[in-house]
Amino acid sequence: MTIQRRFLSISRLAVAATAFAVLTPMAAHAQFSSPIHDIDNAARQPVQFPITLNGLDGSVNISGSAYQVPAGKRLVIEQITGSVSLPTPLFVTCFVFVTSGGNTTRHFLRFDPPIIDNSFGNFYTTLPVRFYADPGTNVVLGLARSGSSGAWTGFLTASGYLVNLP
Repeated sequence: MTIQRRFLSISRLAVAATAFAVLTPMAAHAQFSSPIHDIDNAARQPVQFPITLNGLDGSVNISGSAYQVPAGKRLVIEQITGSVSLPTPLFVTCFVFVTSGGNTTRHFLRFDPPIIDNSFGNFYTTLPVRFYADPGTNVVLGLARSGSSGAWTGFLTASGYLVNLP
């Protein structure tokens, strides 16, 4: 047999096998997987809380109690978003006070570089975080700027969930 005939025979055999596999009906069996359950998920209760902060001319820091964690629950903060408008060329940072394990801690968060509009800098941020707050404690959100001239306004929102404690 020549190489050409052998190649043609193999090619015809491959085509026939493919046609047989495609055209021959086969029984289909549904496959079932074991469902996966997140046992913590049922205990999570979504929560988000906004705060508006208004600073007067001459103020450097503005803050406020944004949320009180209910008794018997732990708060898990997963994201902080915000926008601040203040006179240029000032800069701003966000801070969060949370009490976890009986210790109050201040966390600082950054804002993106400002968008300048009519001599005001508009700062924005959306940051993933993981902060915990004990039952009965207050979450304080605040802003600090690099100078004290002019009035300014900030909006902050924290989102996350509450977990039932035993």
